[in-house]
Formats: sequence, structure tokens, C-alpha cells
Amino acid sequence: MSVADLSKNYNTSVDIGTITNRMAGVKLRVNSGVGSDYNFTLNGFSGRQVKFFMDGLAMDNFGDAFSINNLPANMVERAEVYKGVLPVGLGADALGGAVNVITRKTANYLDVSYSFGSFNTHKASINGAYTNGKTGLTTRLTSFLNYSDNNYKVYVPIIDLESGQKLGNQWVKRFHDGYKSLRVRLETGFVNRPFADYLLAGIIVAGNDKDIQNGVVMELVYGARTTDSRSVIPMLRYKKSDLFIEGWGLSFYGSYSDVDNNSTDTVPRRYNWQGEWVPNASTSSGERSRSQLHINNKEWRTNTSLNYTFNQYHTLSLNHVYSGLTRKVSDVEDPANEYNKVSQSIDKQYLVWDGWPNIHDGMLPCSKGDKACE
Repeated sequence: MSVADLSKNYNTSVDIGTITNRMAGVKLRVNSGVGSDYNFTLNGFSGRQVKFFMDGLAMDNFGDAFSINNLPANMVERAEVYKGVLPVGLGADALGGAVNVITRKTANYLDVSYSFGSFNTHKASINGAYTNGKTGLTTRLTSFLNYSDNNYKVYVPIIDLESGQKLGNQWVKRFHDGYKSLRVRLETGFVNRPFADYLLAGIIVAGNDKDIQNGVVMELVYGARTTDSRSVIPMLRYKKSDLFIEGWGLSFYGSYSDVDNNSTDTVPRRYNWQGEWVPNASTSSGERSRSQLHINNKEWRTNTSLNYTFNQYHTLSLNHVYSGLTRKVSDVEDPANEYNKVSQSIDKQYLVWDGWPNIHDGMLPCSKGDKACE
């Protein structure tokens, strides 16, 4: 396990991906500008072999607006990178490891930031919390907005659209690669009360819009294809130490996510890298294949953990994770597609128990010469 303290980066415009990329065993490769696809490698593992969490909550049901390379550092207290075996409390089937982003838990603060840079890139965030010391009533807000035209120059082949003749390579600006994302997370509840360490109800609202500039090869140029995503996620979190008797602890997380993903290709044109276009031979086609694909994912997810601390050296933990996903696919341009009519759903459950020595800040809680340390 490696931990990156992000408190020194609160006054910078870096993202979580940049911070984790500096850690041993981690490699983050971004395809292009803001909002582009990326490949996160952890000790040689990548893709679905590596999971991402926020405060112990799986981010794979948060929608496309949540990405490790667009979360601002000033909303995060630390980033935990697990290489290989994961803590039982995360309850994930990650073969290669995981990254757990821990948001700021300061009782009372307000952080507002704005930055701008090349290619008309703008990044803004508002994060804060208020806690009543007597009642324990608390409200927490984390939010960010990213925008960029991503109109940097690329050295690409230019094609005459009328004749199909290649005119050689030139430096040109990307003209259809804009990206914007918005994310707001609001929680309210009680902390440090006799009935709960914390009891928080909240909601996450997020969305992103992305232009598609080119295909797998640079010769495929697009000027109107787009994708977008919208997410609404209500959730409930609870944790209590010394539940009923000393040593027992219980934590629970439950959420319901409703995520819409859209991919649109309806303009019957062919583009080149100079932004020129001609009509497609078939007026019924788009730039690639006429489509207004809509994918809706609805998912229930719970994570329940029960643990008992025998002494300062040993703990026994039992963790149960449930996720139930239902997916509906439709396309108004192809309503007769039989594949889209097939019912798609999956239910997964994980039950894990384990016992291990208590470790705090990477060290066993004992002094030199203590036999328990040996």
C-alpha cells in the first residue's frame, strides 16, 4: 500500500491522476487533452483488473464524469494505492489492485478555486463543510467543473474530399474535440454522536459532454459525432464503532445510481482535417453509421462490514457487497434492432471474512522489544 498526501497540492490545479502517476508502480497514459481516454497501469495490471473508489465507494457506477484524471486535488485528503490484495472493507474483485480516493473530512472549511490555461481550458471547484460542534449536524459539498476546447495542433494527413487524393501532412488545429464535465456531491447528517460515528445521506449529480474528433486512425476525421453522460446517485452512509459492546463495529453504504449514456452520429458528412466537408453518398447515414444510441444503467449497491477488535493487535472482519445492475439499450435510428431488445441484468454478491494484525500508519502499535511485534 502507498499513500499520497494531497494537502500540499490544495493551491494547485493538478488532478488526482497526475499525483498517482508519480507513485512507484503506477503509470497513467492519457490519449490527448482534457477528458480524453486514458490507461491506468498498476504493477503491470490495467483495465478492469484495477478498481477505483471514493471514500471506499466503487466509482464504476458513478458515470463517465468521474475519472481519475479529472478529479481536482483540492477536494481530496489523500489517495491510497493498493497493489495486489485489497482491504476487506472495499469488497471488490480487483485482481491487480485499487485506488481509494479519500475526500477532505475537515469539520469547517471553504475552498474555492479557478484556473485557466492553454486551448481554452478552464477548471473550477467549490468544496466546503460546516459542522455544528454541539449537535454534530454537518453538511458537506464537493463540486468541480472542467472545460476545454482541446484545439491543440496535430501533424496529420490532409485528404482532398472531392478526389480522395492525399495532399501530404500538415500541422492543423483540432476543431471538434471539446469537453466539459460537471460534478456535485452534497451530503448532510450527523457525525460523532452516540448513535453513530457518522450518519450521512447525500446525492451525486454529474454529467459530461464530449466531441469525437477522430477514429482509431487519424485518417478518420469527424466533425459532428458526440457522446454525453448524465448521472443521479442518491446514497446513504453509516458507521458506528463499539456498537452495543466494546470492540464491535458496523459500517454500511447503500446507493442507487441512474446513469444515461448517449452516443450521437446523425450528420451525413465527410470531413478532413482542414474542417472541410462534403455530403455522404448515402443521405441516410451519419459520419460513421447513423445512430442515436442510448444506454441506461440502473444499479443498486450495498456494502456492509462488521468487525470485532479483540485487542490492539488483532481484528476479525466480515464484509458483504451486493450489486444489482439492469441495462436498457435503445436507438431511435434503429428501433427494430433485436439485440437492443434483449433483457440485460446482472446480480453480484461478495462475502469476505478475514483476520489480520492491526496496523496503524504502516507500523504495528508496539515498542521496540515488545514480543508481540515479533
